[in-house]
Amino acid sequence: MAEKKEVSIDVIQKAKKSLFGLPEKAPASMQIDAALLELKPEIEAALQRGYSKDEILVLLEKQGVPVRPYHLKNLLATKRASAALVATVVEEITETATKA
Repeated sequence: MAEKKEVSIDVIQKAKKSLFGLPEKAPASMQIDAALLELKPEIEAALQRGYSKDEILVLLEKQGVPVRPYHLKNLLATKRASAALVATVVEEITETATKA
């Protein structure tokens, strides 16, 4: 029969403290909708400076953002997000920025 291994209480307490003290791990990536929402002010500013939607799509693709025309259309068609949605997104962005 296999011998049962034991762990001292001191080791368990140290492991608990180490695990409890871990900071929240920042996500390595975002879903495209969240990424575009974060980029929306810059996209709108580029449009105001005279860049076309197609030019912006090409630029974003070159930067590694896999955006399609319908993503941009949906993003820009949004008149106003609900206050709850805005608060949630701002909270997520703030948490990610402070943890990075």
